[in-house]
Amino acid sequence: MITLFFIFFSDPLGQVSRNDLQYLRPDIRNVISQAIGSPYLYGAVWNGSGSGADCSGIVMGICLKLGIKTPRTTTQFFRQAQFQHPSTKPQQHELQPLDVLIFRSRGSASGLHVALYLGDGLVLNTRKTGTNAYVFRFFSSHPHARYWRRHWVATYRPSIQSTRQSKQKDHSIISGGTL
Repeated sequence: MITLFFIFFSDPLGQVSRNDLQYLRPDIRNVISQAIGSPYLYGAVWNGSGSGADCSGIVMGICLKLGIKTPRTTTQFFRQAQFQHPSTKPQQHELQPLDVLIFRSRGSASGLHVALYLGDGLVLNTRKTGTNAYVFRFFSSHPHARYWRRHWVATYRPSIQSTRQSKQKDHSIISGGTL
């Protein structure tokens, strides 16, 4: 019992390290690595290492650094989501890196929250004042992951056509893979 107590509280969010991002294309891995640890700051858009942002601001900031245009607010993400009905919500194997996961949340003004899917079951999240951006395993059995899966209501898939890489006919997001 004491061991379980220690394991649960030693990593209350089921977080993973930057080393778990090795499968991402180097430019994307670099931007995500800079975003990890950024403080939550309501109303702000992430603009680089150390700057704060709210949930939609960190998603927008990361995507902008990668040349991808996205909505700014959680409500805009939800309204423009391609997958809104539970029957059309992507399964784990259908999610793509940089998909924006949209959740129902009582803790936000809009009742919505967003996080960025990184691939391989990993999600970048930032949640509330006093916390920092972190990555966790979305499909794990950890209580934190189960909470977010239960509240997942829609998915916004950014147009990869707007990336700098697509202008060079390179659509890969995962190292050695294609989108």
